[in-house]
Amino acid sequence: MLQVHSLALVTAAIATSLGVASPQPSPWLVAPASSGTSSSSASTSLLTPAAVASAPAASALARLSAEELDSRFHALEMNFRARRSVLSAAGAPIPIEGEPDWLRAEFRPGMEELANWGAPRAAAWLLRHFHADARESAAAQVARKADLYRQILPRFASTEWLDSNEIDVTQSLLLDATLLGPRLTREFADAILEANPARFQRRSVVLRAHARALLGSGEAEDGQRKLAGDLWRSELALAGGTSWESYAQNELWRIENFWIGDRAPALTAIDVDGNELGVRDLHGKVIVVAFFRLGSRADQAWALRLRDLARANEHQHFALLGVELGTNESAFRRLLEEHELRFPCVYESTEPGEVATAWRLNEVPRALVLDTSGRLRHVDLDGAALEATVETLLRESAGSSTGAHGRTPTRR
Repeated sequence: MLQVHSLALVTAAIATSLGVASPQPSPWLVAPASSGTSSSSASTSLLTPAAVASAPAASALARLSAEELDSRFHALEMNFRARRSVLSAAGAPIPIEGEPDWLRAEFRPGMEELANWGAPRAAAWLLRHFHADARESAAAQVARKADLYRQILPRFASTEWLDSNEIDVTQSLLLDATLLGPRLTREFADAILEANPARFQRRSVVLRAHARALLGSGEAEDGQRKLAGDLWRSELALAGGTSWESYAQNELWRIENFWIGDRAPALTAIDVDGNELGVRDLHGKVIVVAFFRLGSRADQAWALRLRDLARANEHQHFALLGVELGTNESAFRRLLEEHELRFPCVYESTEPGEVATAWRLNEVPRALVLDTSGRLRHVDLDGAALEATVETLLRESAGSSTGAHGRTPTRR
């Protein structure tokens, strides 16, 4: 019976992912039997995602204990991940940012119900998995997100689960910063900082979130840069020769020298074929500098999409530079050939490597996108967003009489 049920799940998930069938709420969570429960009421009962949150029925006035809320959240979240894993069973793991919208939507009502009952982890899940919502205006999104953050902060700001992968509140704050704006981002960042003064990872993420909120989503004015820079100057004043000092220096340098709209600082690197690559030598082309670890199945899928992007724009004013981070070199070279990656690639044998050092990257993004004048236009795009951005920038440059022409650099 279990094998038949599992096969049905796989078949339905694959059909849905291919657009063959519409997703339907699936009764795929078997309610665990407890002591004193008859087999007729427990072992045969199947729950939908919404039912995991609400079953058994209770009066609206009933209050659930924190333990019961956690239990229901973990059941719902575990099965969400299992459902996502079914979709990725035949390919690379699906990251949070790549989850199908219909899958999130199926689990959203159950998580919202748990959050309304006071489950902080459910609130965190909603923040991490829903960063944009076409159903809502920007003002409505801000109000909803602020309510969710306040359900978690400051009360749970010091908990261990705050930055776990599936419900990473600090990462959510970084992604939501420009939507929330400086005032709200600072409120939530301060709540985390006050509860975690010595936790390097949490401190770095929430300070970056606050700086991003001050800088905005596009090119920043001098006043915005000063306010964001002041955050890191104050950190430098307290750093006193620690490793945190170098981190703060890098963040401050990028705000002042390499933010959206700035021309990329000079970068020269040697690719795996021994060729010297200079970003400024590619002036006149739209440039994507993409980072990956080919030893990761997920990053192999990312590299294949980059390969297709390079092929699609082979005769355009476009250049793609890949940067490998940490895969064994022999394995990396084998994977280059196996996946037919013909765009230039730099192999970084140590971290930080040449590219990260030249551009002071504390955290390596998925990709940096430069326009034909060599100015930074976008950071951390991938998938369809990256492809659409490249297409837009190429259209902008079409008909220009300046810059380099011809084929994109290609490995032979």
